[in-house]
Amino acid sequence: MLPVTSAIAVLPHLDSLALVCPGLSTASVAPLTALTRLTCLAISSADFDDLCCSRLVRSLTCLRQLSLRNNRE
Repeated sequence: MLPVTSAIAVLPHLDSLALVCPGLSTASVAPLTALTRLTCLAISSADFDDLCCSRLVRSLTCLRQLSLRNNRE
């Protein structure tokens, strides 16, 4: 899943993102911190912990909507 999130991370003007990713792990979430213009993020069926989620959300300073569903950790 890391190649996909790394490819997404180079889209700096992206403002909304929805991911349904059973393979989305802590390591593959890290590149998404570059998406500082995101206002809406939805992630479901991922496998990362609360600390990873916290780091991601803190980096997304424009985020207004967050949806986390069916995540395992």
